[in-house]
Amino acid sequence: MNWWLRLVYGLLAFAVAVPGARAIEPVNPNLSAEGRAVLEYLESVYGKQVLSGVSGMGNAERVHEICGRYPAILTIDISGWNSPTWGPTYTRVVEGYLEQAQVWWQAGGIVSMQFHWKHPGKPNGTAWVGAHGKNSPSGPFDLAAAIEPGTAEHEQVMRDLRRTGDYLEQLREARVPVLFRPLHEIDGGWFWWTDREEPENTAALWRLIFDYYVKER
Repeated sequence: MNWWLRLVYGLLAFAVAVPGARAIEPVNPNLSAEGRAVLEYLESVYGKQVLSGVSGMGNAERVHEICGRYPAILTIDISGWNSPTWGPTYTRVVEGYLEQAQVWWQAGGIVSMQFHWKHPGKPNGTAWVGAHGKNSPSGPFDLAAAIEPGTAEHEQVMRDLRRTGDYLEQLREARVPVLFRPLHEIDGGWFWWTDREEPENTAALWRLIFDYYVKER
């Protein structure tokens, strides 16, 4: 194991082991011991040190080839990218990401997972409103309807959150904490979850995600 990862692992283990070392309280009082360790470690280095991070295991390996060290944080996805959403190739990709998350954490690194949430109403769409690569534009999504229980859009959103939550539960059971990043690049406007005309709809979607995962799941 790289010395830097061993250092991170040691610091995280120290945060778990020392009683009364709570420097910051999480918004979720039921946060796991591993999650608290990450939070407290990040708080302890805030303003003092910089942690390096990259997106994708391939990039992490490339950094190691060049620098001889791995970055502290690995960002991967919890979207399967492939169409249709929740099809066999989609789920296979997500399962591969879960394996990467466990390997990275067990080696002493910190795991970050972003959610390129594909358009809930279009199984063959993407997270992007406009064209993306060879994919046609997916168009906007009715966020006002999505946050309203009883609508088709709300059920589509909850279906995706339930299925994604099943995967996040696997990481929880494996004791792998995740810096979860839904609705990322929220001010860009290129993803369907940004409502430029009624930003409160995007804020309500964020609260829906938090309440479902933290209070229900």
